[in-house]
Amino acid sequence: MRVVAVGAIAVLAYGVLLGALWGGLHWVFDGPLPKWIWWQYIVAAFGIGLVALVAEAAFSPLGRVLIDADRTTDSKWKRSLRVLGILAFGVFLLALGVLLRENGIL
Repeated sequence: MRVVAVGAIAVLAYGVLLGALWGGLHWVFDGPLPKWIWWQYIVAAFGIGLVALVAEAAFSPLGRVLIDADRTTDSKWKRSLRVLGILAFGVFLLALGVLLRENGIL
């Protein structure tokens, strides 16, 4: 039970950190923060932290394949192929975000 509580507090703290960064950028560039009740901020921070940790765990194998495998002794074409893979993945994420935003999902 203690491990669950410590884990929940760690997820919440990570979510508060990421939410504060997002909230600060949103406040500076887009205007006021959302007008929520106090508990909604806590739930949002926990949700942000949980999603961020799950995303980090999901993308960790991808990082091992594309980034950690890079050695300076590898041939140029292998290293260039890895860079191309990273760029293609980034373009895919951007295109997915634009598509979701255009369809009103985000």
